[in-house]
Amino acid sequence: MKRNILVISNGCGEDSIAITLLENLKKIMSEEEVAQADINIVALPLIGDGLLYKKADYYTVAAWHVLPSQGFFSPWNFLRDLRHGWLDNLRRQAKIIERESQTADLLVTVGDIWPVLLASFYGRRKKIVHIATAISAYLRHYSLTEIWLFKKYVSCVVCRDLYTCTELQKFGVNGFYAGNPMLDDPALRPANVHLGLGKNRRRLALVPSSRADAYQNILRMLNVVAAFPEKNNYQFVIAFAPSLSLDMLRNMLPGTGWHFIDLRGQKRPLAAELTGKGLTVQVVQGYFRECLNEAVAALGMTGTGNEQIAGLGIPLILLKGRSAAASRGRLRHYQKLLGEAVFVPRGSDEKIAKHIVNLLASAKRLQAMAEAGRTRLGAPGGAYFIARKIWHYLFS
Repeated sequence: MKRNILVISNGCGEDSIAITLLENLKKIMSEEEVAQADINIVALPLIGDGLLYKKADYYTVAAWHVLPSQGFFSPWNFLRDLRHGWLDNLRRQAKIIERESQTADLLVTVGDIWPVLLASFYGRRKKIVHIATAISAYLRHYSLTEIWLFKKYVSCVVCRDLYTCTELQKFGVNGFYAGNPMLDDPALRPANVHLGLGKNRRRLALVPSSRADAYQNILRMLNVVAAFPEKNNYQFVIAFAPSLSLDMLRNMLPGTGWHFIDLRGQKRPLAAELTGKGLTVQVVQGYFRECLNEAVAALGMTGTGNEQIAGLGIPLILLKGRSAAASRGRLRHYQKLLGEAVFVPRGSDEKIAKHIVNLLASAKRLQAMAEAGRTRLGAPGGAYFIARKIWHYLFS
């Protein structure tokens, strides 16, 4: 008997997590000898164009222009989104969910409480499995309204950590925890590729984001690493996302004191080098895991990537920037969420560089940060068991 799934995800990182779960669902279909044609999957990304779904060959029922907040909520961002068409998007999304729910056997929501609200009110009382990637009891406790929503409309809440799951279960919510699916992201799978950068210097990975704000974030990071007092002791590697354009990076460098050396087709997987201010910074496009593998720490100005870095046991250093993912509020968010896995240096670029160098000189502190990150995120491997839970509700 054919089954239909509607996946509603609330952000680029959430799209990626949803795809990870769907890929594991395909494995289960093979194990259960169910043809892929017998399960129809429709994706509704609530933010952006759903490019990740399209690349993974999943049908997206709609796409949207990216609003100023890029999915990072704050009162100021919400007001900006309102001026750029948020209400129109909401009306269209509600109609799509109402229409697609007519034939859906299961709704899978991924992200914060917002997709749960939409699925609850417009999903025609179909079963909902919520992948709660955004909220943790380490960050804040669920409100009584959210708990009521879960108990009334949601069949299962898949939690991002055991602590949150235990807290929800105390209130009678059907919580489930099997590990954090963001650590099973295909981008974190080793590609067995050597970057060829040598091991005589300590590596600091620079992770600027996979969104349009990445280019400004890179300039921010370059200013900091250029201020390192003994920069020749370190190897700086930018983890440049496949979704970004090297040509756009090159075009923004004139006048900054940095020069772009194009290595595409010459030193794969190295894509480019940025030279200037007595320093050479390597740019690797893709190969996220390889950039992190031998890093003593990572400088992060991203979203989901920050959590993945911490979960891999790599000390995470956060920089404040102009982007939504690197705002002062988001830095506080990550400090609460990830605890001692995070270090947030403040001050001028020179002071920040000095603080980072002092951190990197403390093996004891780096070890404590690594252990804290693994504890907060849990072990990888949970995506398969979460997909099993989705399978259960799809056929129950």
